[in-house]
This record gives sequence, structure tokens and C-alpha cells, in this order.
Amino acid sequence: RVEGEMVLPQFPTKFNLPALAPDNVLRTSGFLMIGTDSAIKLQVNKAGGLTQVDQAAFPAATLDVKAGARPAPLRSTFAYQYANMPYALGIGADDIVTAFSADEMMTLKLSDNELTFDASVQIDVKEAPARELLIETDLDPGWTVTSITGQNVSEADTDVRDELADPAKKKSAKRTIYVPFKQAVTGMAKVDIRMEKTLKPDGTSFIAPRFEVQGARSERGYLIVAAEKGIQLKAGKVTGLREVHTGSVAVRVDGAQQAFRFKEPKWGVSLGIERTLASVHSEVFHLVSLGEGVMYCSATITYHIGGAPVQEFKVRIPKTIETVEFTGADIEGWTRDGEVCTVRLQAKIMGDYTLLVTWDRQYKFYEGAEVSVGDVET
Repeated sequence: RVEGEMVLPQFPTKFNLPALAPDNVLRTSGFLMIGTDSAIKLQVNKAGGLTQVDQAAFPAATLDVKAGARPAPLRSTFAYQYANMPYALGIGADDIVTAFSADEMMTLKLSDNELTFDASVQIDVKEAPARELLIETDLDPGWTVTSITGQNVSEADTDVRDELADPAKKKSAKRTIYVPFKQAVTGMAKVDIRMEKTLKPDGTSFIAPRFEVQGARSERGYLIVAAEKGIQLKAGKVTGLREVHTGSVAVRVDGAQQAFRFKEPKWGVSLGIERTLASVHSEVFHLVSLGEGVMYCSATITYHIGGAPVQEFKVRIPKTIETVEFTGADIEGWTRDGEVCTVRLQAKIMGDYTLLVTWDRQYKFYEGAEVSVGDVET
């Protein structure tokens, strides 16, 4: 058994396979198998004195691992038989570059001045396994990558790399999201990425972030634009996108207003914000219960909210009422400034809401004193 090594030049390259011939023999015959276990593509350019045979015809004893022989190569395998020496075999070798396509489902949602961008990227890896995924987006400090997940994603090793502009090298500023895999991936793989950004309270427009998978042979997918109730989004400048009906997209998104289809990564869209004013109607029911020197009062306020959601209510309480309590669903807290009390909820609401206001006050019932009710307004 003879083992040897030969250093090859940088790929792609061509070389002749050395033929090991025994001396002082009458005749030499045998079998030859070539191949690789790496992401290398082999191509036979010349085969002299060799007859290609089926791999199943190669002697099994030669490939018996238990007997100490080298196992058969897994990639670019060729089997030959020769009846005499010498033979000549010219081989070309080149790296197999990972080839993959990307299908994306992206959602851009505006809620309470908070922009959320969710991207679900499904890649189909062919030719050679992929060990990482690089996604390029705009270098906007306002956007923050908050989550990178996936079945084969090594979440602890993910990274966000910012590269500043370099006019000398004609490089523009960009941000690269580095997504490594726990193990080399072939076939289908899915990666989910979330980014968030806070808009100014008086903002009237924003631009969707650029999102491009580096190295993808083809990149296509959908962009869904959504917003909470009371906000209307209108597309301004649109590049590389074709508007489709929201019902034609496979994913259902709450508050979806527009959907776009793209077939190239170089797309972009700017969106204008139109806010609808809330329409609030209220009904107040006052209840008074008189005791000995104490008057117990309550006001049940029923709000009817339309147009746009609200998160706070203002109630006027006379200064003569010092102790007051507010009761209702999902109250975050309340503050008082003079006669105006502001009750804030945990989240914006629409529809009907009931708020209960309770207080008590003392009075001189034995002197025929007058009492005042109905002082609470909203």
C-alpha cells in the first residue's frame, strides 16, 4: 500500500495524475477510482489507457474500511479499469461555490410611532453546503436588529456589522447582518429577522429599510405594509415593486393595507402617514348615596370611541373633591393637574369602554345644608 500527497496550485487548476507503476513485472492491470470528499468539482480532461466502468464494478475488497483500506470518495467519483501500464489521466479541479435562492416574506408595521420590520427568509441551498448567511441593509442608526432566529441558526454567534462609507474606495455605508449556522446547511433553511425603529411623534413619512441577501442567485418575495387603526399609509416613490392584493399573499397580517411583490433585490418604497382623529362620545351616570354626615358619590362614564384608538381620557374633577378613585379595565395609572385628571390605559383601545369614578365628601346634614352632584365631567 502506497500513500502520497501532491500540492496543487490555486483553483481552478489542471494537473496530470501520477501513475504508480511497479518495476520488473511482465504485466500490470487493475482499477482506479478518483474523487473528493470536499466541495471540489473534478472534471476528467484526458484518459489514456483507461476504460471507465460502473462504480459498482469496482472491487469491494479495495473499499473495505474494516480491512484498513481508504473508503470511496463521496463527490465527483469516477471509476476506471486498465489492462496495462502506463496510463495517462488529466484532471481539472475547481471549487464548488454555494448556490442558493432566497424567498422572502416581509412585514412592515406601524403602531404607536413604533416601526416593526419582520423578515422571514427561506433559502434553498444547492451545489455545496452553506455555513453562513449575510444580509445587507442600510446603515441607519434608528433601526435596531432585535431578533435573529432559525432552526439551524447559531443565535449566540450572530452579529451586526456596520461599515462606514469610504469615498476613496467608492464604498457606501452599509450594515451587514451575519447569520452563522450550527452546521453546514443543504436544501431548505429558514431564518427570521426582526428590526425595530421609533419614529418622531410628528413624523409624516418613512422609508422601508433595504434588505438584500448577499450571494443569492435569485431573490424574490412579498412586502406587506400594515398599521394600527387610525393610521393610513400611502405609498410614495416605489422602485422594483409591483402592488398586489393583500388577499393574494399567503400570510395574513392584522391591519394589512398594501402588499407588494418583488423579483429583484434592488427595491425600495417610501410611505406617507395620515392619522385619523379619534371620535369620542360619552355618557355619564351619577349615583349619590347619603349617610350621616357623609355623601358617597360615583360616576359611571361610558365612552364610545371611533375613527382612531385612544389611550387616555381626561376627566374634570372639582377642587372641592380631594379624594377620588378611578376603576376600569387595563388602567396604567392617572395624574391630576388642578381640576383635570388624566387616566392612561396600558394600550390603545377602540369601541366601548367604561370608567368608574368614585369619591366621598362630608356635609352638615342636620343644618339643612345643600349638596352638589353632577360635578364630574369628561
